Amino acid sequence: MKIYHYLPSVFAIENLKNRRLKISRLNDLNDPFEFGAADHSNEEQRIIWEHWKKQQNEKWGLICFSKTWNNPVLWSHYADRHRGVCLGFKIPDNKVAQVKYTRSRLNINILKLYQEGKLSGSHMLAISKTKHIDWKYEREARVLTLLEDADKETDLYFHPFGEDTQLTDIYIGPLCQETEDSIKRVLQPEDLQIPIVKTRIAHKTFNVVQQDSKY
Repeated sequence: MKIYHYLPSVFAIENLKNRRLKISRLNDLNDPFEFGAADHSNEEQRIIWEHWKKQQNEKWGLICFSKTWNNPVLWSHYADRHRGVCLGFKIPDNKVAQVKYTRSRLNINILKLYQEGKLSGSHMLAISKTKHIDWKYEREARVLTLLEDADKETDLYFHPFGEDTQLTDIYIGPLCQETEDSIKRVLQPEDLQIPIVKTRIAHKTFNVVQQDSKY
């Protein structure tokens, strides 16, 4: 599957230089409803869930992608108001969890499952890829990663580029100060043939598009 990761340029440069992506921790995501897609109207269930989520936060992280590179809202929110960079990747379909958008919370009896010892990773996966429908514009896809398999640097975790995370494209934002040359200077030899695309604001639509003139 071809998916895209939006970044401020300073982090994009670091990621390209070190051939890696930062892994987000479950408790650090920007939506307070993250991993809260089940019905938590029962107080005891809420307590159990928070305890279980804390355990999972020590084991799992994730990397967020979109299925599109030309959404102006994503450039605004995640790529420093169009001053950043978007990286394209090819990742095996079985490694990607496509987010499902809904108006209602999932009907999962967390309390009963926990008491019976049946609360599993499959339930976490279902909850982790369920978001409110207002987020649908992001067309999000996620890669869940075991922290024990990640590269750790101080308190941060990183996932390296590789066969299951192949860099395919580099899109320079419409207002980004980076150039093709400045990007190429930080690339490792195996990435020097990766296409670098300068983008601009479209003239007739609300999209971000490839710049027509040679960059």
